Amino acid sequence: MMPSRPLHAFLAASEGPAGRPALIDAQRPALIDLRDASSFMQSRLRDSYNVPLEFLVPRMFLLPDRTTPLRLVTGAAPEARTVCGAASAGGAKEDVDVSAFLTSRGWQVVAVLAASPEVLRAAAELGLLESGGDELALRRRWLFQPSQLLVQQVGVVERMLADARAPGGGAEDVGHRAPLAGDAARGGGPTAEPAPAAPCVTLRMLDLGCGSGRDLAWLSARSVLLPPSCRPGGGSAGVRVAWECVGLDSWHGALARCSDVLSLAEIPPGPGPGSVTLHLAEIEGGSGALRPLPPPPALKPSLLRYMAQSAGGSEVCAEADGGGGGGRVVGGPPAPEGSGGDGDVDGARGALEASLAGSADLVLCVRLLCRSLLPRMAGLLRPGGFILYSTFVDGPGLRAFGRPQGREHVLEHGELSSTFFGAGQGFEVLRDDVSTIPDGREVTMFCARKVAPPGADA
Repeated sequence: MMPSRPLHAFLAASEGPAGRPALIDAQRPALIDLRDASSFMQSRLRDSYNVPLEFLVPRMFLLPDRTTPLRLVTGAAPEARTVCGAASAGGAKEDVDVSAFLTSRGWQVVAVLAASPEVLRAAAELGLLESGGDELALRRRWLFQPSQLLVQQVGVVERMLADARAPGGGAEDVGHRAPLAGDAARGGGPTAEPAPAAPCVTLRMLDLGCGSGRDLAWLSARSVLLPPSCRPGGGSAGVRVAWECVGLDSWHGALARCSDVLSLAEIPPGPGPGSVTLHLAEIEGGSGALRPLPPPPALKPSLLRYMAQSAGGSEVCAEADGGGGGGRVVGGPPAPEGSGGDGDVDGARGALEASLAGSADLVLCVRLLCRSLLPRMAGLLRPGGFILYSTFVDGPGLRAFGRPQGREHVLEHGELSSTFFGAGQGFEVLRDDVSTIPDGREVTMFCARKVAPPGADA
């Protein structure tokens, strides 16, 4: 059976250079299924992502950046293509075709497909239809991408930390599990001897300026079985690595979005492996101390579920949408001396910093720059822990773009390794280079490991 005309036209808009349907090409437009969740869970085009039309407006922050073209799959009924009550340029509410709506918001929509029964049957015959599947895995199939630096370095970080933390390497937070389904195949096929129980290592990540939580969600949902280590005494069972994540941000709106992402993916609140805890706090501009902020009067129930139960709440902010813009300094002036409630403020600050001191295996900073915080970051790490840092760095692309501007928003080349996280500060620099994001601006890609306390003898 030939594919239906709508499906044929949809595939033609997605063809790669050789004329083949580019459903799995890395450069393809994003494939967004706007049908309700139950329809999506039942069957869907391969590698598609679900954002139900009724939730499109409040969840636009989950869409890919505006340089990524979009392909849309809608329900078969005409109303399944309509965004109801969308705000127009003049502020009035109106019903708008979904393609026109997204185009007006800056995205390029290259194709729209109504998922009629005929279209789905044709897709199945072409091998382009998925049916059923793991509902949790489908919920965690995200349109967004985590930080490029995190994706590139996480494997190295996990291997080195697992070698240090697993039995024989000075481990903490280690448990054991029974072999999982599929482990026999990884170990050499169904005739292999049953694999011994792999030790489980829970690592802790602290995301300073977590914004809408893309990196938190991605890393907390990650669980990998590392192969046996080559180090002496490393054992033969491999190591199962999971992450417990903590996010800090100064804008409760960003944390509300973050809690939506976590709830959709069924990420549990902390503590524990695979969990996330959120704090509302800011960085004091002069001292670099982390100061808890009072929560607003009414918080979303989903946010309350993830918020740390401490005086005032918590956090620090980067760009909420993760996609460009300010690169602004996070934080504010220190509380004036003698102001009312100093004891409460100092107690809350002390409690937050005490809970974070020396607790992280990985500190992540993306699009965040507050130089007064940088000297304090070593104190957040456990011995052998890592810093991953990516923010704007001076360069021709940044200057041509026009923002951010000024030293308070922009790093100098080599500044992190020469001033804050080099050998003189007790770090081993594993990576210090510059990458270019899609809009042409330069960002630093920095990775360093804490190997000795500052001032210790080599």
